[in-house]
Amino acid sequence: MNAEEKIKLVEALEKLKEDCEKRRQKRIDGLWREIVPPNNLASFLNELTKAEIDEIRKKLELKSISKLKKQELIEVLIKLIPEEVRETIDFFDVERYNIAKIIYNGGGFVTTDKLPLDIEKIEFFKSHGLIFPGLKQGVKGLFMPTEIMEAFVEFDDSTVQKSIQRNEEWIGLTKGALFYYGITDVYTLEKIIIEDNKGNEDLKKYIQVINKAMTYHKEICHNKEGYYYYSVGDSKELAQRQEMRSNLDYYSFTKEQLLKAGAKGYVEQTPEINDFIAFLNKHYRLSIEESEEILQQCITLIKISGDHNVIMDYLQERLTSPTLEITQQLVGKVTDIYNNTRMWELKGHTPVEVSRIIEDPIKPLVIDDFSTEHKQGKVIDLNKHRKIGRNEACPCGSNKKHKKCCGK
Repeated sequence: MNAEEKIKLVEALEKLKEDCEKRRQKRIDGLWREIVPPNNLASFLNELTKAEIDEIRKKLELKSISKLKKQELIEVLIKLIPEEVRETIDFFDVERYNIAKIIYNGGGFVTTDKLPLDIEKIEFFKSHGLIFPGLKQGVKGLFMPTEIMEAFVEFDDSTVQKSIQRNEEWIGLTKGALFYYGITDVYTLEKIIIEDNKGNEDLKKYIQVINKAMTYHKEICHNKEGYYYYSVGDSKELAQRQEMRSNLDYYSFTKEQLLKAGAKGYVEQTPEINDFIAFLNKHYRLSIEESEEILQQCITLIKISGDHNVIMDYLQERLTSPTLEITQQLVGKVTDIYNNTRMWELKGHTPVEVSRIIEDPIKPLVIDDFSTEHKQGKVIDLNKHRKIGRNEACPCGSNKKHKKCCGK
């Protein structure tokens, strides 16, 4: 690819990003329409397009009515959506249940100031016919139709609460497992997550819970290779790299460890990580947020590529080392993190742990493993040091925006 072609490609990508952002903004703007009482299902459904109504039908898995016209479909959904409330809630976790409960307790309306949600989460509830965004006398809020309120209170019992707690645990454990393993198949997850397995019924229910959670919890993704973590770049390649280590079992985590890793905003803490953060804060002019961002990017690069020199390339783009000695110390800190990071390719093990178990191509690093350029401390001009924009491509190679990947 010559220079002119590269420029055209960059321009095309920028145009694509702009178009995507415009479409997203259009989606957001289209959510907020003045809602005129009565706040029943008919009034909300009549405001939707045929495509939006079809989305509700698909989410409720109502295949037999797919050929109906818009008004016919609305009439059927007004009857069927309340009947499906119990089954829909039966797959909820605590967060989704609490959102519905807050709106119910608010008399069917809560302002977005009191209950701020991302557009994707609002669209999740809307696509199930449970909660709709709109304006009440010009104020943005979330509405629960009267029929849904009546069904919600009827089905809000101890049996549903038991399902919600089970789902909360299953989803948290799955997030935690994928955080450490990167990718795995459903049968491995079943062995790790489902206690007192009762056979196919438990597995079937687990798969349903996780598949329905994927449209709400973006950390969990799925394709023919299996279930994988949202920041995995090439899931097929990672699955192949894991298969090459058939003699290495998945690392055995405790339930508590997986639930902790599956919690929102989890940041792994190890002595090596703490030392690295302290080193950055001592020797570089960085805010706490910048230090944390650099750390998370390094860990993601380790998990995705396993190439220590890629990490140093990234650090040299972000940092200006004051002296050669500081750069060499930085290489040592990166070595420590690399050797003690739980890698996706190693099925949740660290290189140090694997070296004690089997002979493996990924060995613990020593300083001499780094390129001469990195050890000599290539210094980057401070004027080139910049923070990665939230809307820029993530440097980890996932092809996602930074704010949707490592900058999340």
